[in-house]
Amino acid sequence: MSWRPSSDAETASRRAALLERARGFFSARGVLAVDTPALSRAATSDPNVASLSVRSSLSDRPLYLVTSPESAMKRLLAA
Repeated sequence: MSWRPSSDAETASRRAALLERARGFFSARGVLAVDTPALSRAATSDPNVASLSVRSSLSDRPLYLVTSPESAMKRLLAA
């Protein structure tokens, strides 16, 4: 396997332009773009989903990878 990317600079440039157009479309209509957290202080409550923990200088306790942005999005919507 090569360390080189599987696409070229032209493809990356076209992709960036497409994303910029999409963001411009939504921005012109007043749609707010938000980011949801990737890490949480709590593990997932679903017993069928493994919780992946990481150590960070941000916390004394382990942090857990968020398995879905749904909860954070619902909190933003409710606020």
